[in-house]
Amino acid sequence: MNKPLLCGLLIIGCPITALAAPFGWKGEAELGMVLTDGNTETQNISAKMDLNDEQKSWRHNIHAEALNSSADDVRSAEKYILSGKTSYKFNAFDSTFLVGTYDDDRFTGFDYQVSLAVGYGRRLINTDDQTLDVEIGPGYRINELDNGDSVDEGMIRIGAQYVLALSKTSHFQQTLTSEIGEEITISKSVSSVKAQVNGSLAMKASLTIKNTSEVPAGTKETDTETTLTLVYAF
Repeated sequence: MNKPLLCGLLIIGCPITALAAPFGWKGEAELGMVLTDGNTETQNISAKMDLNDEQKSWRHNIHAEALNSSADDVRSAEKYILSGKTSYKFNAFDSTFLVGTYDDDRFTGFDYQVSLAVGYGRRLINTDDQTLDVEIGPGYRINELDNGDSVDEGMIRIGAQYVLALSKTSHFQQTLTSEIGEEITISKSVSSVKAQVNGSLAMKASLTIKNTSEVPAGTKETDTETTLTLVYAF
């Protein structure tokens, strides 16, 4: 899958959101943008979209995001992510899942990374104001490098998601995932606080930290991303 195709999928996804709600899907679209002009011209754009379908026995999620940053017409960041996850719920606490992710970050030394995993999930905390979900399972990942080499490996995926209601209109969310491969381990932490502004609109501040244990020469193992976005729920 190449960058033009990824961009096309993201563009196509926008009008799809308008059709999702009547069929039982709910979702959120995020957009953050910073533009400056003068001595230095900068452009930072962050866009994300989530579609969710919650049924009695099934749970589905589709996630897409894009990040683009430049200064004085020099590109400093470009990233596209697509993922899909399906879970079958045995009861209120136990489930099994299938998740696939496509990660295309041109500034990591990798052309793209694709992973697929299956496993078991368990809800450890389930109260009115907080939930905690954990998961574990085997998988497989393809790491395609910019130089044309490829590292294909089995892995173990572990993850956790904690959600805490801070008030009736705001909540905190912490997501942790780690794909432990035979040669490369990728760990990711996403911390966010979202507060409702009015109706379907909310503001969201998030911090993403991603660590890759083995990276190509000239690139760093850890990336951090801090964003402030406007969120529209539908």
